[in-house]
Amino acid sequence: MLASRARSVSVRAEAKAQPKAPKASLARAAAAVVTTMALLAAPVIAAEVSNDTVRPAVCAGNPTAKICLKGSFERSQQN
Repeated sequence: MLASRARSVSVRAEAKAQPKAPKASLARAAAAVVTTMALLAAPVIAAEVSNDTVRPAVCAGNPTAKICLKGSFERSQQN
């Protein structure tokens, strides 16, 4: 019964133009340059930090770290 009432269906597909990828904006390019310069300057900035500012924080968490043991005898003699 259902087979006798079957209809044929045709499907029509149309291709639509895809939107073009947006070009990189000037702000993104500037941000990339600033980020690159900051990453390149990070070791120089880190080298300027003295051991006296880093040592207490490191030694509080791990007293057997190299930075805590190196020169510890001389520091104990000064006090």
